Amino acid sequence: MSVGIKRLGLAVAAVFAMGFCALFAISLAMPADTVRERVKAQIEAVTGLDPVLRGKVAVSLFPTGSVRFDDVRLGGQSDGTSALTTEQLVVRLRFFPLLIGQIEIADINLVHPTITIGFDKDGRSNWSDHIDTLARALQPSPERARSFSEIRITDGTVLLQDAAQKIVQTLTNIEFALAWPAISKSFAAT
Repeated sequence: MSVGIKRLGLAVAAVFAMGFCALFAISLAMPADTVRERVKAQIEAVTGLDPVLRGKVAVSLFPTGSVRFDDVRLGGQSDGTSALTTEQLVVRLRFFPLLIGQIEIADINLVHPTITIGFDKDGRSNWSDHIDTLARALQPSPERARSFSEIRITDGTVLLQDAAQKIVQTLTNIEFALAWPAISKSFAAT
């Protein structure tokens, strides 16, 4: 009995060792720019919004896959402001697709984001077009790629601006987790 358990343990250890060796080899062979562009394209495909990556990018494929973008903006406006800016956008990659050289986002964490929600004098929000874009991007489609499962906000700030009422409010220390409906088939928020 103990010989069978030892063999099973050795087989499991060999499988894990081969997986980590494959992941290490992929991390050496896959250029960081390729990972960066694939992650950016996947964010745009899932959300419909084009992320503007203005800062440094750090890619780590070993021992776990992650990409960190500094100074990211979503939803640029003609007046130069963005609906969402974040100090860091941290993307965790799925383990098993990474073993075969595919880049798939598991989840996203926005660290120190600032979300600006503004209403003009007519009551129209700067998020109206972005919400429409997100709604179109979330429509079920058979050719649609699998999307990431969760978006988290860590230590966020929300700026509310109403031009008609001349109101400006700031909400700080926002912690938020959202289960992305395209993968979970149900909506959950914390």
